[in-house]
Amino acid sequence: MHLFKKLLKPLVIFAGLVTVLTVWVVSAKVVEPNSTADRKQAAEADNAFGFRLFNELIQKEKPVTNVVVSPLSAATVVTMTAGGAAGETRDAVMKVLGVEEMNMEQVGRTAGGLLSFLESTDDAAVFKSFQSVWVGRNFKPSASFRDFNRNHFGAEVAALDFSDPAAPKYINDWVTKKTEGLVKDILDIVPPDAVLYLVNAVYFKGVWTYPFKADGTTEAPFILSNGDTVTCTMMSSPMLKVPYFYEEKLGFFAVELPYGDGRFAMTVVLPDKNRDLTEIITALNAEKWRDLTARMNIDNVLLKLPKFKLESGSLLNDALKNMGMGIAFDAGRADFSGMQDNNARSLWISRVLHKAVIEIDEAGTEAGAGTAVEIKKGPPVPQLTADRPFLFAVREISSGTILFLARVADPTK
Repeated sequence: MHLFKKLLKPLVIFAGLVTVLTVWVVSAKVVEPNSTADRKQAAEADNAFGFRLFNELIQKEKPVTNVVVSPLSAATVVTMTAGGAAGETRDAVMKVLGVEEMNMEQVGRTAGGLLSFLESTDDAAVFKSFQSVWVGRNFKPSASFRDFNRNHFGAEVAALDFSDPAAPKYINDWVTKKTEGLVKDILDIVPPDAVLYLVNAVYFKGVWTYPFKADGTTEAPFILSNGDTVTCTMMSSPMLKVPYFYEEKLGFFAVELPYGDGRFAMTVVLPDKNRDLTEIITALNAEKWRDLTARMNIDNVLLKLPKFKLESGSLLNDALKNMGMGIAFDAGRADFSGMQDNNARSLWISRVLHKAVIEIDEAGTEAGAGTAVEIKKGPPVPQLTADRPFLFAVREISSGTILFLARVADPTK
């Protein structure tokens, strides 16, 4: 009962409303790391998923827009969701995850074991991953679905009254706390027909093995993809002896900057001046990335790297649909019968929300990400946003008499 101690305190609400949270809580279970072969298999699948997801996201953004995503966070929460899928829905999700040749027990064991392995780090590089399942008042998840996420992912399970306006704050505060304050407000609202949220939060903090010197940081020009120039804060390194590689065919440099004792590193890919970064990203996949990192050799490198903080939030629905998971978002076809013992064929994924933050400075890197899968029950609820010209009428209902009729072309005038 140590979970959510602060959240389990009764919430005093005017008008005599009862406590929002406190129906039941299932504590997390410690997941043991798996074998080296399992870890490599899980990492390879996650990387393949990550490159496909990243390519989907950058295609929607302008070349001058920053995009940051945690493939591991997104893959983890999609895998958690797969634990309650069945039939064609499970097949589609497993294929998108790149684990269609495995059964669910293997998928859970390898994915959960990879997270557990990553958390065993050195003192100068910390990685943490947290999973939670938030259950609406009138929804009771099946024991098999609950156990899948608890046993393989150490997921914390808690009940929450989704009808209360404060409900999003509980989930947001959980993600913010787990990411050391980096990721805020991943969830905007809880729709009235939402019944379940599966949430992941990851946090990373690494100190450079070879820190940049503060006195080497200066203001310097940075050329955007459209040719415009902006001024950034540029860090300069002393001579580094680090992994380095030049890819002549695609036209880019790659250098690897280690953290701590070298278990984690940042790999920087810099295109030639006449090459387009988007073309390089599109050409990369998990196999080519593995080949690239294997071909790097230790060399002397002088590096200048901007000091920056990136933050972006994404709705992953379209990306995951394009990758092959469309059936899971279809209220008429999705099959999540493994999530609930009764009437589970009416469950479907309405939103997959993702938010990531990463900050780079002279000392190292701090990053956090959160991903939430929103599960709804029943047919979709129409959502109308009057963000374009519209017509309205004021009328008397019984007679149908129109009192006023208007077109709103610009509500600011």
